[in-house]
Amino acid sequence: MFKLIYNEQKRALKSFLFWICVIMGVLLAVYDLFKNEIYFNMEISRIGSLTAFIHATALSSSGIFQMCAPLLCTAPYALALVNDVKTSSINNMLSRMKCSDYYLSKAISIISVGGLYFVCTYALLMGACALISPVPSVRIVMEPIIPITSIYQKSLFAFIGCYTLHSFIFGCSYGMFTLGFSSIVQNRYVSLAVPFVLYHSSMLLAWALPKHMVYDLVKYIPYESFNFQLFDLKLILYRHAVVCVAGVIMYFIGIYRYRVQCVS
Repeated sequence: MFKLIYNEQKRALKSFLFWICVIMGVLLAVYDLFKNEIYFNMEISRIGSLTAFIHATALSSSGIFQMCAPLLCTAPYALALVNDVKTSSINNMLSRMKCSDYYLSKAISIISVGGLYFVCTYALLMGACALISPVPSVRIVMEPIIPITSIYQKSLFAFIGCYTLHSFIFGCSYGMFTLGFSSIVQNRYVSLAVPFVLYHSSMLLAWALPKHMVYDLVKYIPYESFNFQLFDLKLILYRHAVVCVAGVIMYFIGIYRYRVQCVS
């Protein structure tokens, strides 16, 4: 099973689509950085690479990169199970290993690639920010609107580490959700579109509904789980968990529905 996980991840990280999505993520984040220049009260070239990175990602106000995150992290590899079914390669795999090992390794591979997408994107983005603003980083004065403001004030490196971990978990949860949904519908395009649409439609629903009337309902909607602003840490983790658990449930339903789950 571990060999299959390694081979799956190796194949994903070497794929052309994966790196296309990584480059797109970097370009969108850089665009967001320059779009947010009005909030800095100074030129971007003077804020420093670490601060530039943070304001291109974690503290980007309504950034395009944040909007596209659910699609960018799932497009490269979250449909691997559907591709195996469509090409009938799943039959060959199941004939050579336990069914439970196959489905478990496939899930681990897909969710980890979703998280690794952000790690690779942020590594390239950090290099781009170093070129854009090759000076010592300064902290932008801001209100405590993030759940780990104290870390931001103490160490920019630690804050970036926390945000990278947050993004990794986001990629894993939406990778799991896409895998689960695709195992039911068995359609590539719908499986990619639905998590993306669900992310934004739930966000619009949460903002549109009157919170004083349906506060409990809004509180449990996992909207804006990629946004690092305005939420406490427990609520962010809760929203990651909701998406992930929903994906796991759909995954079991999907492999049972199509009778490709083996008990061994």
